[in-house]
Amino acid sequence: MSGGDPAFAKTLDYAQRHGYNLERHRSARMADYQPQPDDLLIVMEPAHLDELNRLYPAQDKILIGRFADNPTVYLHDPFNTNQIFFDRCMQQIEEATLSLINTIKK
Repeated sequence: MSGGDPAFAKTLDYAQRHGYNLERHRSARMADYQPQPDDLLIVMEPAHLDELNRLYPAQDKILIGRFADNPTVYLHDPFNTNQIFFDRCMQQIEEATLSLINTIKK
């Protein structure tokens, strides 16, 4: 991905089935990202966390899987999976994200 790409077709389908509109979503290249003081960097696996710790040592970061119904340090990227596994992964990501939002609101 070079940045500016729309969400993957399966992701758009999942989002629509769950009441989210990602039609305007576009990817961004990390090389073009400049963190702001209150940004929270959210990652799906420890390798991503290690990379962002190297790039942005002072920035707040978390593993989103810690907020899943069954907490984990690794959430699978469902990009190249069958529909059943894709939906299961997306459900975990959605649940963890909603849990994180509720935690931040407190």
